[in-house]
Amino acid sequence: MQQQQKHHRHNRSPRQPLIELPPGQVAFRVVLHVSKIDGLISHSGSVISRIRVETGCLVHCEEAVKGSEHRAFAVVGSASPERKIAVGEGETVEVSGAQEAVIMFLERMWGVDAKKDGGQHEGVLWTVG
Repeated sequence: MQQQQKHHRHNRSPRQPLIELPPGQVAFRVVLHVSKIDGLISHSGSVISRIRVETGCLVHCEEAVKGSEHRAFAVVGSASPERKIAVGEGETVEVSGAQEAVIMFLERMWGVDAKKDGGQHEGVLWTVG
């Protein structure tokens, strides 16, 4: 005879969000291999500072997970598409400050790869819409 398990959901407190966002803000998490961190941050932190200044976003390197070869960066900023970026010859799209910050992260990461690979690299960007 199987013993039925009782669920005590009423005893649990509701889950709290991982991050509290003010209205109009969005958060992204960019996960990078540790080998790319130095190239992204740079010795003086100038790359991250430039991303913060140019996009108006909060950028924070999260604590390392024990045993992981990856680090996560949190990017928090405006969700409103108020900026235009070039995506091709004479073509632009509107993006938010937070989206622009993520794009800047990826461009920098691809630049680091290009230096390591002698200029031979490809970048792939997946987006969820």
